[in-house]
Amino acid sequence: MAVINQTLLGCPADCDDALLYPAIPEEQDCPSYDQGRSQIAHLYMLPTTMGSDIFASWGTTSGATPTYVANSIANGNNLNAKAKKLTVIGELPVPEVTETPYPLRKTKTTDKRFNLQATYYQLDADSYEFLRQVKCGKLNFTFYYEDLAGYVYGIAGGLVPVLVNVVFPKGNGNTDKNTAIIRLSFRATGSPQRRASPLA
Repeated sequence: MAVINQTLLGCPADCDDALLYPAIPEEQDCPSYDQGRSQIAHLYMLPTTMGSDIFASWGTTSGATPTYVANSIANGNNLNAKAKKLTVIGELPVPEVTETPYPLRKTKTTDKRFNLQATYYQLDADSYEFLRQVKCGKLNFTFYYEDLAGYVYGIAGGLVPVLVNVVFPKGNGNTDKNTAIIRLSFRATGSPQRRASPLA
């Protein structure tokens, strides 16, 4: 069975437990608050053989601020001992939802499948060979993703993928460029946790 990333920590264990909703702003129509850009800008891929994380102090609350673990990312490393940072243009559409029926016509969302897609543009010889290896589909890594608003998404240790695929499309237009499209899927109990990225 595929791994379900536990992203909804702190949910009530049963129907008798209260769900405490955190505080939110009183005024939500004031046109002065920042609206962060949602486009995915970076992927961080952590080989399971590295045996550590790229973020320390991830924490369990939304206000936690992780710190970058020095020298844990090294794109030049070819021994699966360091994480890779990919700069991309990406998106995460609405997930596929699994709904489970309960008595008295009640239904609960029990897990979601998220399908991230990102385009990688710097397709030099080394990047092409790296992505050719990723295309093999081996799920020996975890990952985080980061948006243009400066937030990083995941869980402590990184999200566990259930599918990875890479394609190298070839358009026939006079101005078409060589790119790679990376597709990552993961299953989770809810949306990944969000933290202010120390790398933004």
